[in-house]
Amino acid sequence: FMNKRLTILMIAFLLGFSAKCTNYFVAGYGNNLWNGLEPDSAFYDFQPLNSILFQPGDTIFLNRGDVFRDELSTFIQGSSSANVVFTAFGTGPNPIISGSTLMNGWSLWHGNIYQAFTSNHVFQVFDDGLLQTSARYPNSGLLYSNQQVNQHLFYDYDLLQDTNYWKGSVAHLRTNDIAWESQTVDSFINGQVYLGANTIFLMPSYNGYYFDNNRNELDSTGEWYYDDVTQTLYYQISSGQNPLTHNIESTIFQTGITLLAGSSFVTFNGIDFDQQYSAGVKLLSGCNHITILNCRFTKQYKCGIELSNNALNLSISGCSFSNICGDGIHSTGNCNGFIHANSFIKIGINEGYGLNEEYNGSAMLFLNLNNK
Repeated sequence: FMNKRLTILMIAFLLGFSAKCTNYFVAGYGNNLWNGLEPDSAFYDFQPLNSILFQPGDTIFLNRGDVFRDELSTFIQGSSSANVVFTAFGTGPNPIISGSTLMNGWSLWHGNIYQAFTSNHVFQVFDDGLLQTSARYPNSGLLYSNQQVNQHLFYDYDLLQDTNYWKGSVAHLRTNDIAWESQTVDSFINGQVYLGANTIFLMPSYNGYYFDNNRNELDSTGEWYYDDVTQTLYYQISSGQNPLTHNIESTIFQTGITLLAGSSFVTFNGIDFDQQYSAGVKLLSGCNHITILNCRFTKQYKCGIELSNNALNLSISGCSFSNICGDGIHSTGNCNGFIHANSFIKIGINEGYGLNEEYNGSAMLFLNLNNK
């Protein structure tokens, strides 16, 4: 009997030990060769986190004042009594998870256009924090088609350029009074523009459209173009300026943090997300009991937070969403939760940029501040 009791106590001790909560620290002064378990032995970036199986009650601390140009994709299962928490430590402003990298190595191409090599596809470009324009035609205003014949072909007989001049460009179409759609041009001949995929709606001729992402149209200050073949970013800067004296950032990461399907009981508190392409935080199908508190989402191309199908029992509160091309919060399916006391400012700021799909979702909205 005594031996059996000791065995039970030993098992209980070992179970308690295995469930011990762990704190992980990440800081700009860190080193990925360190163990990450104390502020003085912090990891440098998210690479070590990708291989950690987080346990209920674990906390991931990001150093305040640091910018982490990285992304994390992970499966996490906390518990109702012990969430896995992402938050901040130290003093200063909230840590920032950025979707961009700093561009260096600029050289003059011609005129006021500079070039720099990057092996990562570029989705957005920022100059001293301001969003710049993918090489566009026309530089302002809209073009007007004669007719959109079907969902992948429209005619504009005022387009007199050579065959396939617009191939590879992106056509941004105002397909109805409340929707813009963007599709890559598959081919062009004699005023006929063939799109690489179908639009959801047909574009009335009076609604207008424009092209961008064409190096031949790189003719105005603040325009840029990325060539995937040569892996070269081109950027036109003001006369007499040099990009080496500017803070030029290019968006290369899809998300800040992605929770894989079925993740549960995770909290984000006091972290800023900036300049991602798809979303600052992305929750894949079936994520549940996710809490996002006091976070800031800025300058994403598609949305601040993306909720996939069957994301349930969510709570988003005390957050701010601003200067986002698409949506503040985007749902791709049926979701539910409590969205409370957030602010939405300058959402959908660029015509034709952002999301490109129909979607359905359900959520409870309460006491949110919405400003244009």
